[in-house]
Amino acid sequence: MKISKRMVLSSIVCVLPLVVSALLYRQLPNQMPIHWNSVGEANGFIGKNIGAWGIPLFMLAIHLVVAIKTENDKSKQHLSVITKGLCFWAVPLASVIFVPLSLFKAAGYGLNITKIVLAIVGVLFIVAGNYLPKNQPNSIAGYKLPWTKNNPDNWNKTHRFAGAIWVICGFVYIIISFIPLDNGLAGLTILATIIALLAPIIYSYIGEKLIARIKAHKEGLLDDWHNMRVVQYRNLCWSANCCFCISSKKIEAKS
Repeated sequence: MKISKRMVLSSIVCVLPLVVSALLYRQLPNQMPIHWNSVGEANGFIGKNIGAWGIPLFMLAIHLVVAIKTENDKSKQHLSVITKGLCFWAVPLASVIFVPLSLFKAAGYGLNITKIVLAIVGVLFIVAGNYLPKNQPNSIAGYKLPWTKNNPDNWNKTHRFAGAIWVICGFVYIIISFIPLDNGLAGLTILATIIALLAPIIYSYIGEKLIARIKAHKEGLLDDWHNMRVVQYRNLCWSANCCFCISSKKIEAKS
């Protein structure tokens, strides 16, 4: 496998938080917070060494898996240029943004992690929502469902719908990031995420079933029309045959 300059550069970006870890290591507690609830209180912790050194290296491993798949996938030509970039740089950007935020927060700096994360995720939803409809069927990015991959029309409609939902969800996240958080708003963010992820699947499935039903109905109508024409033709032949027989008998009677 050929290692591209882009893969080397993105991998370096992915481990840049190690520099922050080295600078803040002495200020970090033995148990680092890595998860915060809706009001910004830490409720998830890991060991200092794992948080400082392990997480950036784990992000690097994830990035390499995604990057290799993106570089070698034959369907990547169906992705827009921006979407290819998002697929390739998503993990490095997440690493260089979220890992340092966690480190600074753990070191005692007054950051509201929850609001910052909500705003960043909102921007990501908006960007992804704008470029999601531009992708053709592929195996890397998008709603890779059996009925979307086999039906380009369903794929396009599903991703246009998903793009609009994702953009709306992104603006909801950004608005919530400026509002004092409580359990109600936390529930709203969860609901917005569920809708953004599941609504396109439901829309796609219903659309596929509806298309199949319409197609079957049309085929049924064509079959009915064909059968009707066959019956009409048979009746016409029978009528013509009867008329011929009656005319023949009349001619014979006159003779």
